Formats: sequence, structure tokens, C-alpha cells
Amino acid sequence: MITVTDFSKIRRFGIIIANDHRIELGKSIQYEAPIRLARNSSSPKGFKIGAYSFLGQSQINSHATIGRFCSIARDVTIGALPHPDTWLSTSSFQYDHRKFGFYDKVEQPRLKRSQKNDQSKRKAPVIGNDVWIGTSAIILNNVTVGDGAIIAAGAVVSQDVEPYSIVGGVPARHIRYRFDKETINRLIKIKWWNYDIINLNLPFDDIILCLSMIEDGIQNGSIGVFQPEKFLLTKEIEGHSISRYRK
Repeated sequence: MITVTDFSKIRRFGIIIANDHRIELGKSIQYEAPIRLARNSSSPKGFKIGAYSFLGQSQINSHATIGRFCSIARDVTIGALPHPDTWLSTSSFQYDHRKFGFYDKVEQPRLKRSQKNDQSKRKAPVIGNDVWIGTSAIILNNVTVGDGAIIAAGAVVSQDVEPYSIVGGVPARHIRYRFDKETINRLIKIKWWNYDIINLNLPFDDIILCLSMIEDGIQNGSIGVFQPEKFLLTKEIEGHSISRYRK
């Protein structure tokens, strides 16, 4: 484990991260190298992000999972936290002492939100691989965004998004698919992000030819499995610590 106080010194661990990126004290995020986390962004405990993904000036509010090769624009909110809508009030005073500090959570314990007493409290969102999320989009909890999907700018996503679907609007609706059904099925089957293609000179602008070359390379063994290094980044009182993990 290595402790650093300046994010510029940890680029050798495959993470480009702004000094003002916010991580809760004592909490960790899991990442595959390389990734990029922009300034004025934040990530909570349990956040996981895959290799070659970047996070713009955006907010992660729950222990979301983001796959590989994802492009997340600025002002995006992932895991927007709902308020209880079946309690006496929708206000957080009923369960959270932090906003106003009018009671001690140890000496005066209050209700704890759970899936048993609050149906609005749901699991964190899962963002697939090769997903593009446009500026100011909002991804609610309990949502899975499929591989290859595109979320239009300003969209509010409250339901699952199919792989390679383009959605937009409030609430987000399906607009069209990126490719025809046969091509999508090939992409879903091959899962190209699991293979070491980053340094290959492939015809990326010709989806059919590119897919065929990747399929051939996998079959003949010339394209191997992508095995990025994996790290835990933990916020400490003085700086951040980095350690490898193998999960």
C-alpha cells in the first residue's frame, strides 16, 4: 500500500484524478487502470469503475458500478437519492441528523431507512460497458443501463435501458438502436471490452469489418483477454492510499 498527498503522483497507478475530487474519509473506490476522474466530481464508498472510463464534473451518489470504456459528461447525476414518499414527511429530518445537527445520532437514534420501511430506497445503478451519458443526465437508483447504450443530454432515466439503445427525454424513452439487430447480437456475444484491442490498428469506423477482425483475432488467438490492473483508492486523513486487489 502506498499513501500520497498529491493526485499528480499517482498517475503511474493508472488514474488521472483532480485534486478536488471528493471521496468520503475512510472510504474506498475500486477501479481498473486506466481511468480519469475530473475536477468538481465525487464518488462514494463502494463505487466501482472500469478501465478506460472517464467521469466528467459529475456526482455519484450511491455505490454505483460503471463498466469499461464509458464516457460520462459533466453535470451528470448517477444514483439520484429519492426521499420517502409514504412516511409522515418527505423531509430527511426523520432519519438524517447531518443537515441541521439538532440531535445526536448516538444518544438519540432515529429511524434508519431500509428497503423494508421505505420502498423508495433501492439498489444502486449499474452502468454497463461502452456507455455514453450526455450532459446533465440523471440516472435514478434501481436502474441498469445496458452495454453500448447512449443516454441523451438532460434525460432522466428511471427504467432499465436495453443494450445499444439510445434514450432521451423526461422520463427517458427509447429513440432508436445504434445498429441493426444482427450487429447488436454480435456485439453482445463478443463483448469486445473483455479483449486486448486498445493498441490494435482496427477499422473502428466500419463496424462490420471491425467486428469481423476482432472475431477472427479471438478465434485464432492473436487477440488475448484484457487483464487490467485493479486498485483500491482510499481517502485517508492525510492523503490517499492505493493498494492492489484481485477480485
